[in-house]
Amino acid sequence: METIYRPLKGLRVIELGIIVSAPTAGLIFADLGAEVIKIEDTRNGDPNRENTGSPGTGQFDFLNRNKRSLSIDLKTDPGKEIFLRLAKTADVIIENLAPGVVEKMGIGYETVKNVNENIIYCSIKGFGHGPYSHRKLTDYPAQAESGLAYMTGLRGRPMRAGASVLDMMAANMIVISTLSAIISRTLRGTKEPLKILVGMFETGAFLLGPTISRFLQTNEVPDPLNEVNFRWAVYDFFSLRDGVKMFIGIMNEKQWNAFCISFGLDSVRTDPRFITNEKRLEHKRELMAILNDLFTTMTRDQIIAKLEESDILFAELNSPDKLVNHYHLSAKLLEYGSCFNDGLKLKLPGLPIEVGETVIQHATSAPKLGEHTSDILQDLGYTKDEIVKMKRKQIVK
Repeated sequence: METIYRPLKGLRVIELGIIVSAPTAGLIFADLGAEVIKIEDTRNGDPNRENTGSPGTGQFDFLNRNKRSLSIDLKTDPGKEIFLRLAKTADVIIENLAPGVVEKMGIGYETVKNVNENIIYCSIKGFGHGPYSHRKLTDYPAQAESGLAYMTGLRGRPMRAGASVLDMMAANMIVISTLSAIISRTLRGTKEPLKILVGMFETGAFLLGPTISRFLQTNEVPDPLNEVNFRWAVYDFFSLRDGVKMFIGIMNEKQWNAFCISFGLDSVRTDPRFITNEKRLEHKRELMAILNDLFTTMTRDQIIAKLEESDILFAELNSPDKLVNHYHLSAKLLEYGSCFNDGLKLKLPGLPIEVGETVIQHATSAPKLGEHTSDILQDLGYTKDEIVKMKRKQIVK
């Protein structure tokens, strides 16, 4: 793999985004080679910059690599003029501000399409069109409203998923719909302004589609996913002698027989209590006790050798710190500097896409606040004197 794959090179995207959802969409576009200009205010920029040193540490460096930063005060008329001048040159705009904010600021879709008749204007909101469209919503409450927190947690104890799932999934929906619009224009040979809206609540409901379908067909309210047994008796975590937790999944009789032979469990394989998956489910407690007794005498390497020999599904339980040196992942991590800690090299995941023999991953550090302001303004036709005056007036930074 030698050639860097940048299929969206030449596409200009303006990201008017904060925290996770719109920045994730911008990240995907940037990693795919688009020029992404991140608009930030002149005071503190994206609030995720302030999260450095707190529980939000690391988000900004990950979500904003490969981007340029333009810092302007959109509450001023000159600031709005800069935005609209930039919007005239853009192919795509992404925003995830609270409902009604971009319209009040005078930079919403209806305004922008008057200066750019080909713009694709994308918004991520808590809710799509409908009676709740005025409500604010972030990832965790969106997981609650959509039922995802119910399904992820335990009875009486809803839980958030271990990542900003709806923020990031909504961002993927924005990218998919934008690229679909671009393909459609190419196929039809036409161009027109387009407004795209993705709701985080609707995104969560989409993820729960199979569960909703099951309810409609059975009229049974589903229990949280982690409160019910899977359809296979052996589909769970096991603790090993060296402290490793290993997930093992056996999904058919061929795998069960191969598993038992590999681990020397012939008496278990022929035991009437475990002769079929249905029987194994009925006697799961006894079976798990047998397997736990065996696995606590074995190490990770011993277990993996036998599982690979018998072609059984398995996975080692990892925490994020272990992924940095993960045998399969480490060579694919992108290495670039932190925009907050000079000299610190980060190794972070790129897009999980591989195209032929080309590399889709490239990385430059997330920008410092306003790092590219002067260059972008000069490209838009502003003189150096005009830029200096606007900086003095704190219109730009």
